[in-house]
Amino acid sequence: MNYTDLLISQYATRPRARATIQALEDDMKRSRDGTLSVAGMLNIETATGVSLDVIGKIVGQSRVLTGAVARELHSSTKAPLMDFSAAEREDHHGTGTATR
Repeated sequence: MNYTDLLISQYATRPRARATIQALEDDMKRSRDGTLSVAGMLNIETATGVSLDVIGKIVGQSRVLTGAVARELHSSTKAPLMDFSAAEREDHHGTGTATR
């Protein structure tokens, strides 16, 4: 919306009045855009950089993890499986047919 077009006729042709209204309109637009960007900035799925630091402060978690489990020890990694013999596999699955 162009607020300078809403000036009453007394001020519509005055350059300073138009410039003042335009400056206020520009500031309101920047404030509105900044306010609306907060939701995107705090989206945990898309946040990066400083936004992650802000989210971390809100939830009480620093970006530097202390006491974290090393990736190679984490269960989601492709750890080699233990090689069971056929008898142990059957016994492990509850068939009860294996002897030890």
